[in-house]
Amino acid sequence: MQPGPITFGNVQFGQSQNKTLTVFNTGNKTLALTNPQISGVNVADFSVVTSFPLNVNSPTPITLQCAPTGSTPGTRTAILSFDTNDPLNSSVGYTLICNAVAQPAPGFGSTPAAPGPIDFGTVVVGVAQNAAIAVQESGTATLTVNNAV
Repeated sequence: MQPGPITFGNVQFGQSQNKTLTVFNTGNKTLALTNPQISGVNVADFSVVTSFPLNVNSPTPITLQCAPTGSTPGTRTAILSFDTNDPLNSSVGYTLICNAVAQPAPGFGSTPAAPGPIDFGTVVVGVAQNAAIAVQESGTATLTVNNAV
């Protein structure tokens, strides 16, 4: 079994990300894995997808999942533990980490900033004068402007 945290990276709210932990048997008897538990501050954000108990003779994958709850972005952590029949490692634990991020959302920006004013300069009565508005995407997704009037 490899030590160290299991990191899921950035996971958007409303989405999930799977990660695989591969367990190896280094002994001369079938390795039994039982009683998987997730504990810690953000237990609701993580789950074990693979069914237990497991008998390990060759490299065996265990699929884990992070699906952030709530709406506040930030790091989510928990501990995955399970029991083994290895006399030197009767219980094994791993730190689970994922970073919950908001779903991309468009944002409207303009120059000049809304609601204006828009400076047309000096305009002679009866003569048309143009002025420009620059529209920018200020969010994290594509901005679509419809029906500009």
